[in-house]
Amino acid sequence: MLLVYWLALVSGLGLLVPVVVFFMEIFSGLVRKRNEKHLDYKDVPLEGVVFVIPSHNEEGCIADILTDLGSQIPLQQVIVIADNCTDRTGDIAAEHGARVLTRVHETKKSKNYAMEYAFATLQDEQPEIVGVLDADSRVGPGFVDALIGAVRRHNRPAQAQYLMTPSNARVPGQALSSFGVYVINAVRQRGLQALGAPARLTGAGGAFPFDQISSVQIGNAHLADDTTIGLNLAQKGFGPVFVPEAEVISDLPHEENAEVGQRARWETGQVQLIRERALPLLARSFGSREALVMGLDLLIPPLTRLLALLVVYAVLAVGLYAAFGWSAHLLLSTLTLSLFGTALIAAAQDYRKHPQSAPLSGFLEFARFKLMVLRRGKPNGWHRTRRIHDNV
Repeated sequence: MLLVYWLALVSGLGLLVPVVVFFMEIFSGLVRKRNEKHLDYKDVPLEGVVFVIPSHNEEGCIADILTDLGSQIPLQQVIVIADNCTDRTGDIAAEHGARVLTRVHETKKSKNYAMEYAFATLQDEQPEIVGVLDADSRVGPGFVDALIGAVRRHNRPAQAQYLMTPSNARVPGQALSSFGVYVINAVRQRGLQALGAPARLTGAGGAFPFDQISSVQIGNAHLADDTTIGLNLAQKGFGPVFVPEAEVISDLPHEENAEVGQRARWETGQVQLIRERALPLLARSFGSREALVMGLDLLIPPLTRLLALLVVYAVLAVGLYAAFGWSAHLLLSTLTLSLFGTALIAAAQDYRKHPQSAPLSGFLEFARFKLMVLRRGKPNGWHRTRRIHDNV
């Protein structure tokens, strides 16, 4: 019985660590937001700046992002990589005045391989700063000035605030998925900066000094490829800064099966990072606050999986108390659930104030959706997520 007691207690303490880190990130991020002074980036020099847009069959949306960018930077400074395209993506981009690179490869198919190809092509040109956007994203006024201004100010990579909005009310739990992205890409990003760690790269809206991004490997098939690139940059001393003044918006997948696939890829990649990068970072974090915070941040699993583990532990704690009268596990479970719930509620209150927020509802449908994600398992390589434009 003593072995059961200690195994259960160690398991509870193992859950307490990511919960405490999550709690600290949320409240540090909210305090930072309340006190932050937005910098007014205007008339930022854009000479030597290039934006790269990896694109695979994006004829339905490429014109929108080019229109957004065209009002902020000459489109001759925008490169669209028509990556294994079988549609008119490249033609439409060229018609708008963007530069087009065509890439075809039978096996290396992912956004990062397209970026690697673009960066290799740019070696002769040697731009000063390179920005990266997804073809299905939209950017607001002042995006380019804010993002490039931050890179020039700090001489290091910068990450915009990247959010996702519901696209189809019939897909279960899209508002909750949007909230989850907000927690990671807005609240926790500020929390990381407040705690002394670099921001995460979150998939779109990054900009890099060209010499810095050229110093790390870009092409890879890791399921959390953007986060991996950010970690590699940070380990070279080029940790990204978070730029809330620059905002990028994308729609969540329009179809349930597409969203399940996208979420399975993200969550599987996050679990991979816990195993491959978190523990090594913590092992060499002695004397480095940045490495310590980065390692602890990676220990936080996808939030729904963390919540599921907390619920399972709560049931176990109640059972142990009923069977043996052990109260330590029950107290530990109460503490972890309280910290986690308090942080989520605080983040939800902040989310509701954002103009892109959606009413938080559909909890049962979202639970069914998450079960589908778990059943999907590890994705077999990279697959393009279907867009709302694909149905037009």
